[in-house]
Amino acid sequence: MKIEGELTGNLEIKRFYLEGLKITEKCPKCGKEIIHKTCLSYPEINGIEQIWFVCEDCDDYNFGKRIQVNISIIEVDDKILEYGE
Repeated sequence: MKIEGELTGNLEIKRFYLEGLKITEKCPKCGKEIIHKTCLSYPEINGIEQIWFVCEDCDDYNFGKRIQVNISIIEVDDKILEYGE
């Protein structure tokens, strides 16, 4: 199998929950570790997204960071499957 090119476009989903990941950042004002608790809205494949953190200790101070959502397509094995398997 040969896979070429680069994925582009949207995932066509409204909310992409980051289940299984723990994303933390320190508040730039007080230094407290904050956990990102939301999801991505309409993420683009291999696109740069903004995530937001809220520090309750700093009167709900909001600050953001940028992340990239990478999606890879790889061949799992070289087994030939028969239709219906």
